Amino acid sequence: MAKPGKNIKGGIMKENVFKVLRKIYSKDIKLTIKVKEDLVFIDGSKKSLKWLATIIDTFAEQDFEDDFWIKPKGPGSDYFKRTSTHGIYFYNTDFKKKKSKKVSKRALAK
Repeated sequence: MAKPGKNIKGGIMKENVFKVLRKIYSKDIKLTIKVKEDLVFIDGSKKSLKWLATIIDTFAEQDFEDDFWIKPKGPGSDYFKRTSTHGIYFYNTDFKKKKSKKVSKRALAK
């Protein structure tokens, strides 16, 4: 088993998206995500949008998780306004795994 901070090949491990979520948590971070027709609306303060950009960047750079999601009525609900109707599912198509993985049914459940 790899030691914390090291990946299996001995290189430095990129930061885990879940640790970043906890580290940069703020009550000021609130997103509203809604879908209308063929558009996705992402509404938030400057701080909230920068937070989302940081999460996307962290997720893209890590090499040990292939998917991640936050939802207004589920994991990550603290980051959403009550008016949000949708969450965000991230999936890294470049992630290398021995087994193929389908989108989790839990992630898609309401």
